[in-house]
Amino acid sequence: MAKAKTLRGKDLMVFLDGKAQALATNCQLTITRETIDAKTKDDGQWNDADPGDMGWEISTDALVSADVDAESFDKLFDAMISGTPVQIVFGVPTNKSDSGVPDDGWKAPTAGCYTGALTITQLQLTGQKGDNAQYSMSGTGKGELKRVPKAA
Repeated sequence: MAKAKTLRGKDLMVFLDGKAQALATNCQLTITRETIDAKTKDDGQWNDADPGDMGWEISTDALVSADVDAESFDKLFDAMISGTPVQIVFGVPTNKSDSGVPDDGWKAPTAGCYTGALTITQLQLTGQKGDNAQYSMSGTGKGELKRVPKAA
């Protein structure tokens, strides 16, 4: 059997409402499961736990785009202020390229990805002398995060 191929971090992207976040430098998906204490006197000194509720979060860091129509801080700000969940797709674009952004933009994956509704819970905008302006966004999943398997 041949050695498994690695997935390059630069290829993972966050798409919000179908559009890739412009100038992203980092993205992260975190999935959690709470536990319910199930310890009884019969368990002795060892804890016991049953699986509980699940949750998920997405975060991304990016450079701030000066382009009016770019998916950047201002659009995230509007979504956060309105309190309206955004639809996310987390995965590798269908038109992945090592040559930079394709002329028609990155295309959200339709398989081999994760999808769900996200409530934006934190935005941070920073500007440091001698550097590009940057922002960070994080959000909490609203309901189920779905895994869309790769086609066989």
